[in-house]
Amino acid sequence: MSRHLRTLRQSGLVEESHPEFDARVRIYALRREPMANLKRWLEEAERLWSEQLLAFKAHSNARPNRRPNREGRMTSKVYVACASPRPRAGVGSLHG
Repeated sequence: MSRHLRTLRQSGLVEESHPEFDARVRIYALRREPMANLKRWLEEAERLWSEQLLAFKAHSNARPNRRPNREGRMTSKVYVACASPRPRAGVGSLHG
């Protein structure tokens, strides 16, 4: 925890103070302006990632007959639905 707080303090996002009654106590407070800058940066990053992910989704949905395989990877195989998995004897069978 102290490493995270030190990083936040060194980056200027928080400020540390010590109350007069106990020097062992440290009080951390968020600084408004750096947090507002961080929030704007995060919003911009989120917007860019959202655009990229939407474009990727549109691209992947535009490719017909693509389905995930057992490992979850997309394949280009054509899948054909069949009402009966095996032909009945004498109907469509080469072996009569």
